[in-house]
Amino acid sequence: KNLETSKRRFEAFFTNYRRHLNAGNTVAAAAQEAKEDGDLAEAVRLFELMGRYYTNNTYYAGSLVQLSQCYTKLGERQKSLAAMKRYVAIEPNPVRRDQAQMSLAQMYKDEGFDIMAGAETNETEEAVAKQLKQGSAQIIRGIKQFKDFAARSDKALADPSVPAGEKKQYQKLKEGAIFLIGDSWGRMQKPPEKIEGFRKNAIASLEDYVKQFPKGQYARMAYVRLATMYTALNDVEKAKEIAEIFDQFIKSLL
Repeated sequence: KNLETSKRRFEAFFTNYRRHLNAGNTVAAAAQEAKEDGDLAEAVRLFELMGRYYTNNTYYAGSLVQLSQCYTKLGERQKSLAAMKRYVAIEPNPVRRDQAQMSLAQMYKDEGFDIMAGAETNETEEAVAKQLKQGSAQIIRGIKQFKDFAARSDKALADPSVPAGEKKQYQKLKEGAIFLIGDSWGRMQKPPEKIEGFRKNAIASLEDYVKQFPKGQYARMAYVRLATMYTALNDVEKAKEIAEIFDQFIKSLL
């Protein structure tokens, strides 16, 4: 009871004294604290409060990212997507905006795989085919966006006017995008008659990744996936070659 009373008073202060110098900052801090404590419902309530009353606050944009993360953890993907879209719409920094759009692309891709995974629960073949097509289209959309991010990053990296700090972020964005292209192709399993094509697409993208980032953040996973894909395609020689490269890669880390 005392806790609920405190919450009501807390919210009354934020609602009635919105011009108070520290009101918005206090809401943001309280929301962040609730998130860190694992009280996601309370964090969501406070982050949403920021969106209603403190859109001019310094921490508002960041609060939308935090809100999206909370909704993701709560399994509310559509609300997570909506919060991230709101962030993208107001973020003035091009690098942070691109990073957020990359997160959106990953969400759409993950949603596509979930749609495909649930397709077999439909009662009719027509419904199964329709859902598989919908999920596939969502994944392909994500892959296209990853390709766009890689190309956009290349453009920024070649631009002498882009600060060194931003170029470092674009390099990370490019690396993640290229890996996700291959990872997405490699995870596609339906329809069965297209699996070979999916695997070949995955191999092409992952080979590109290890060529550009031989010791990158995702190199270990890329080598493992390549060996798996070559084995699935019965290309024993290439699988052995990748296994040897992977062994050298592991030794280089010791």
